[in-house]
Amino acid sequence: MNATHKQIVEAYFTGWISQNKQQILDTLREDVYIEECYGPCYSGKKQITTWLDNWFKRGEVLSWNITEEWFDQKKDTYMCKWQFECLYKEEKGRFDGMSIIIFANNQIKTIEEFQTTAKHEYPY
Repeated sequence: MNATHKQIVEAYFTGWISQNKQQILDTLREDVYIEECYGPCYSGKKQITTWLDNWFKRGEVLSWNITEEWFDQKKDTYMCKWQFECLYKEEKGRFDGMSIIIFANNQIKTIEEFQTTAKHEYPY
């Protein structure tokens, strides 16, 4: 595990919790590409800035905890499972997910998020 990559991802996640837009942007390359787990995609820091401004007006990340993590050094890729909780438009939401985060020159180049329901059932 590359400690620098882990620190960058933690800075990105905690930037959301503290609503620190600059902290988030500092982790990203100018040509960053982010796919949210429910469909929206953002390309470049200009779009990311607009997204953050709009999101922070309507919502608040309550927690975003990494539960498992992996690093592929050859592909400069960090992968993590997480639990996310927020308050958005006065509605509380919680779900589990996973991110695949690709780095270039010690900054985030790409984030792909995937979501699962927080409530898991065991039918057997």
